[in-house]
Amino acid sequence: GTRDVVTISITDNDTAPTISLAASGIDIRESADSVSITVTLSSATGQSVSIDYATSSGTAAATSDYTAVSGTLNITASQTSKTFTVPIRDDGLDESDEQFTVTISNPSGLTLGAVTSLVVTILDDDEAPPTGAPIFRSTTTTDADAYYKPGDTVSILTDLGETGLTV
Repeated sequence: GTRDVVTISITDNDTAPTISLAASGIDIRESADSVSITVTLSSATGQSVSIDYATSSGTAAATSDYTAVSGTLNITASQTSKTFTVPIRDDGLDESDEQFTVTISNPSGLTLGAVTSLVVTILDDDEAPPTGAPIFRSTTTTDADAYYKPGDTVSILTDLGETGLTV
């Protein structure tokens, strides 16, 4: 006999999963090397998807407190989370806690979820300079974050050579 050929089309009408940052805020000590940022999908997908990410300065400066990052996270089929890192810079200064923001945008194959930005708070963990005595701060580029108290000996390089100086 003859065989009948039937063509069946399956329309993919599944809703795209949502993607969100795993937290709306993270605290990290200034002495940490980096902070890990995780995005989570509401469900696994059968295809690769992507999301863009970027940092932006608040009270923390990208030049001295953290290293600005931006890029695209590619999430493979069946993954439900992905992590990237932001380097933290320990400036050695006693100061207030500082903040910067991480934002996700431009989803491909995904829908943005509820949490698309988070605030990273860099917790200062540097010692305060001693009180009750004058403090001298280095202004050289090689030791810009050093504090000196009376009785410390520092080396000073001049056109005539290096000399020791007691402050």
